[in-house]
Amino acid sequence: MNLFLLFVSAVFSSNSFLFIETSDQFVSPEEAYTITINSFDDHVLIDLKLHQNVYVYSDRLNFTISPENKNLKVEAESLVIKDEFFGESEVFINNIFFNIPNLKDGILSFKLNYLGCYQGKYCYPEKNNKIDLFFKENRLISKKIL
Repeated sequence: MNLFLLFVSAVFSSNSFLFIETSDQFVSPEEAYTITINSFDDHVLIDLKLHQNVYVYSDRLNFTISPENKNLKVEAESLVIKDEFFGESEVFINNIFFNIPNLKDGILSFKLNYLGCYQGKYCYPEKNNKIDLFFKENRLISKKIL
């Protein structure tokens, strides 16, 4: 029993348990990142979904919003890793959520750029997305992801 607890402790004390070992099959940038948008009564949730074993460098995640909105909230799970590309770095794993309050009327433009890698094996080119959200009477009526 003590040997089992020692093993579990060792596994969970390292960063490697977060990345599930898979075949060396290439994961394309289109598969690595997907964006979904969900509308709620008072806000919109933009979800940057990361493929299993893909991470985004926290210092390489940038966004702008127009018109400016100080109530925008970003939620993401992070950890510090050591990789061959950028050394010791904070990275986001799983999903990155952007919670944006609804506009009364008009267009909200959200620009997002980020850089990530697959399990320390290869990195993707920097990715840029522009998301336009169209509001009328405090409700999302249309969205466009470029």
